[in-house]
Amino acid sequence: MKKWLWLSYVFFGGFVWAQDIPEVQPEVVIPDIEMVDSAKLGSEVTFDASPSKLISNENGLPSFSWLIFKNGEKIDTKFGKILNYNFIEVGRYIIKLNIKQGGEKYSVERPITIYNKKAVFVTDNEDDFTNIDISAAQKGILLKKILLINADTSFSTESDFIYKFQENLDFIRAADLLIFTSKSNLGLSAFAQFWKKLSPDNAFDLKGKTIVRITDAVLKKELGLIQPVYETLHQPIVLTSKDALTQLFEATALGDFEESLKSRGNDYLMVDDSSKPSSWLPLKNLMGYFAKNGVALSIIYLLLSVPFLAFIIAFCRQFIGISTFGVFSPLMLSLSFMVLGLQFGLSVFFMVLLASYVIRAFFERVELLYIPRLALLMSFLALSFFLILALALYMGTSLNLALTIFPMMVMSTISEKFIASQTKEGLKNAIIAALETILVALLAYMFVDWDWVKDMILRTPEWILVPMFGNVVLGKFTGLRLSEYMKFKSLLGDETQE
Repeated sequence: MKKWLWLSYVFFGGFVWAQDIPEVQPEVVIPDIEMVDSAKLGSEVTFDASPSKLISNENGLPSFSWLIFKNGEKIDTKFGKILNYNFIEVGRYIIKLNIKQGGEKYSVERPITIYNKKAVFVTDNEDDFTNIDISAAQKGILLKKILLINADTSFSTESDFIYKFQENLDFIRAADLLIFTSKSNLGLSAFAQFWKKLSPDNAFDLKGKTIVRITDAVLKKELGLIQPVYETLHQPIVLTSKDALTQLFEATALGDFEESLKSRGNDYLMVDDSSKPSSWLPLKNLMGYFAKNGVALSIIYLLLSVPFLAFIIAFCRQFIGISTFGVFSPLMLSLSFMVLGLQFGLSVFFMVLLASYVIRAFFERVELLYIPRLALLMSFLALSFFLILALALYMGTSLNLALTIFPMMVMSTISEKFIASQTKEGLKNAIIAALETILVALLAYMFVDWDWVKDMILRTPEWILVPMFGNVVLGKFTGLRLSEYMKFKSLLGDETQE
């Protein structure tokens, strides 16, 4: 019996022990290359196979060979663990390392760009230009993409764009080509602001650099939007379509690029002194002067939009008959939406109304005069904005918080109107007036935030005379408002029958 137990122990114990023995993996070579991704034409490039993992020398000494390809064709073969190589032509090359050891052959490939020019490619749509860096590399251009992501408002977007350019300052300074392909011209405008505000230590000259704006829009319409940027940069800007990228990569200078566009029949416009607006457009020239002296395009548009906002508010009150907290309140609310963004702006507005109601209910129990009580209300509202700012930081908002303080404080003045309305007409009527104020402010904001309207105003700012004339017409209007026609519909019907 003991004999059988012993044999069972030996058999099963040995079986279990055999299961625990790890499987021996054969040694393999893992090739790797230490190298740069790009190099200027004429400089010696080193390719080092030292990071490669080799097997023991018992399997034989390794041999290293290098194959160099251009456009899929092998152009050279070299041997050795370290290769120092001089390229004689620009382009995109593939470096293939072969390591042979132990009767096996192992390979790895790496791309390298040999360039004689650098280019910055600014875009907000990477999908349309996925392989643009490869196309540029084949022409001897080291291209760096700068991807711009639009924020909630043009103010925040412009600030984010400037920060992006600041991050890539060294490459931009060394670039020969500056290509802007974003949907709007805000990227080019932000670059002008970035360049204008550079410190003396970081400043660089734009002479010798080719600046190109790629757009799908009508070139003549786009010209008016780009002109203020030229006033800032004092460097000609080529305005053309996406089809011209091939000629751009092949050209050696701005003059060659222009000649290539002419010979191939590509549409283009030069933004320079010859494209300056007529002296009969004083606001357009004034806009160029402001841009030249570092005023952001978003600030200029904010001021130009006020006459349109004011007319829409006046039209809604005078012709339609919508009640609001005056004209100033919805106007400032619309401007706040432009600075803060619609979502954040509405949050602040409702926070103001809620805080006003709660604080007023609290102070009703304390006997205070109206003006000191109102001053206390404003003080508590200002403190309540800390909660909003903390929430904005927690959610990782892209807003420039330094720009949000003033609109938030201006919106708090609406609480005075809300409290006054609540005191005179009751809470229900105050809420209705607040909602109508929001409605009118939203209509005005959506109009001036319309891209077509933005382009029209920035292209020809003299359009602001139209809403001013409209206000004069409204001032002569003495008929009934549309809301009054609805209110007195039955009375008007009776008069008609009589």
